[in-house]
Amino acid sequence: MRNRNGEEEMQFSIIIPVYNVEKFLRKCLDAIVEQKFSDYEVILIDDGSQDKSGEICDVYAEKYEKITVYHIENHGVSHARNIGLQMAKGKYIWFIDSDDFIESNALYNICEELKKKQEPDLLVFDANVRDQENNIKQVITCDELRKQNMNFQNDRELIYMNTALWNKIYKRQIISEKQLIFSENITIAEDLLFNYIYILECRNVEYEKKVLYNYIQRKNSAMQGAGRNRDVLKAFEQLIEYYKKVNMY
Repeated sequence: MRNRNGEEEMQFSIIIPVYNVEKFLRKCLDAIVEQKFSDYEVILIDDGSQDKSGEICDVYAEKYEKITVYHIENHGVSHARNIGLQMAKGKYIWFIDSDDFIESNALYNICEELKKKQEPDLLVFDANVRDQENNIKQVITCDELRKQNMNFQNDRELIYMNTALWNKIYKRQIISEKQLIFSENITIAEDLLFNYIYILECRNVEYEKKVLYNYIQRKNSAMQGAGRNRDVLKAFEQLIEYYKKVNMY
């Protein structure tokens, strides 16, 4: 596959921020490197981990040529993802959390759906929510996205879309051309802010009703009590400001 400049372009850049997840990281990475599909790169951003996560990243990067690791000082998940975006070379971006894991056929299925749906600007799919004992507690689905070729101009129900990053595939060209980044002055709801800005730029959003991701609901995770966090309000303030700027408010 070649980009607009005639250069070889891989299909996926998988961006994974890493911070103190030594108990989960190997399972996350094993699920990726064991995929039968091979047209991808993995970008690990070790965000100043204080456990053995950084060492695990180095071991995998040395063993697998598709994996690259960057060790940085701790600045938070949004900064780490922004670093990953700077380094990404793939046509599509997949943000994966380092304590989660993907299904064994995920990359192949995603690639096939992208072809079938004529390379949409955003592909959304389902995910399992599991507890730390690996029991499925819930399936995150986006059944409200029933139409084809949805866009925010005509399909305002997109605003009700699940705002997680990990059950979506993004076009790097859109992110690059529109200079989209994650807000680094908030620690909660940064995914909501990014998604609600990104969908403004989408000509076609497609949904595939397949479970391709497993989200691990950890005790004492950052999302616990998120609704009480002032950063949620900051995220909506920034979102309203952006929508007003582009005359979409």
